Amino acid sequence: MNKRIIIISACITILMLALFTGYKFSYTDGNCYIIDENGNHINKKGYKEIRTGFSENGLATVLVENRWKPGSLFYHEYLLLVDTSGKVKYKTTADDIYTIINNTVPRKDRGSFAEYILNDDGKVIYKVPSDKYIYCDSYNYADAVPFSDGEDCLKYGLVNMKDEVLIEPIYKYVWPVDENGLVRVQSEDGKYGLFRENGDVVVDPIYKSMSDFCEGIAVVELDDGTNGYIDTNGEFVIDPIYEYATDFSDGLAIVRNNGESFYIDHTGQKVMDCGKSSLFNEGFAKVLGDNNFYAYMDKSGKLITDYIYPIESDLFCNGFARIQQGGLKGFIDQEGSVVFEAQFRKASPMGKDGHATVQIESGLWGYINSDGTWLLEPVFLEATDFHDGVALVKVAEE
Repeated sequence: MNKRIIIISACITILMLALFTGYKFSYTDGNCYIIDENGNHINKKGYKEIRTGFSENGLATVLVENRWKPGSLFYHEYLLLVDTSGKVKYKTTADDIYTIINNTVPRKDRGSFAEYILNDDGKVIYKVPSDKYIYCDSYNYADAVPFSDGEDCLKYGLVNMKDEVLIEPIYKYVWPVDENGLVRVQSEDGKYGLFRENGDVVVDPIYKSMSDFCEGIAVVELDDGTNGYIDTNGEFVIDPIYEYATDFSDGLAIVRNNGESFYIDHTGQKVMDCGKSSLFNEGFAKVLGDNNFYAYMDKSGKLITDYIYPIESDLFCNGFARIQQGGLKGFIDQEGSVVFEAQFRKASPMGKDGHATVQIESGLWGYINSDGTWLLEPVFLEATDFHDGVALVKVAEE
């Protein structure tokens, strides 16, 4: 065989391998797309499925499949973690994984499951050892995560991305690190305590219950059933004198003392009677009328609507409240005026960008604007909320 034939044969072999590899690892064209606010497709080749919409870190999870026939040796589905431009940040086979949640990936590694925690660039920053177990929703972009002591998941602690145990796995439960860098724990006897993210004790497990921190304050319940409020240093800022106490919202909390319910501020001072009212949000609360329907009330006690809304109607979010009537959803503004009549089967809260995702009676999805107009008509089979000017949708196959 002369040299020329050898060269030609090698070139053909390389070409065939390249074609094979390209075919094996290229994706079929699906009908799920990233769109902008004009409805334009960001990704030119569609994804097969949407697994999660865009979260606060600007990442979403989608499913794609290669070109091989399902059931064949080389057929694979892949999960892609993509950013708002469609750039792939992380890729893994989807044989045994449904989705990537909060940058946590449970995947097969040498025949057994291993968990990987990614940063927002898709880089693995922690491979969880086999003697530890974490939940997919535990990672909230802190530097440490709760873990259990193995398959039985009976004891919990806290570990950082360097596999350094910060809180020993001796607790009944450990919550994820919050925005204040604090970690709640529950002891075997059911008492609640508080740690810092580095493992330092703030409060030993002495409380009957402890809420999340809201506005820098958490509700704690003592053994005698009284409730008070502590700050992030574990010190009481409002004495435990209440029979009942809620989290703070919009600067106010609801408490009950001697059978009387009222709102207090951060100093513990009574602001106004509560009656049958909810917490405030964005300056408004829901108040229950004698007809068992709700109206919306401002902080002066003035009603901005009549008592016409059922309990399923929401508090205000980004300037608008999602109301419900007759099993359908609509929106009102802070004047109490109806922006969209109750006409949608489903609707997300109004987003920061002034859009809400809605589903009409036919089952199709679209997007509305806060000014009462349609952003994108309801033509989508699936739709996720807009984030940073983009959303994920599924369109009808042509």
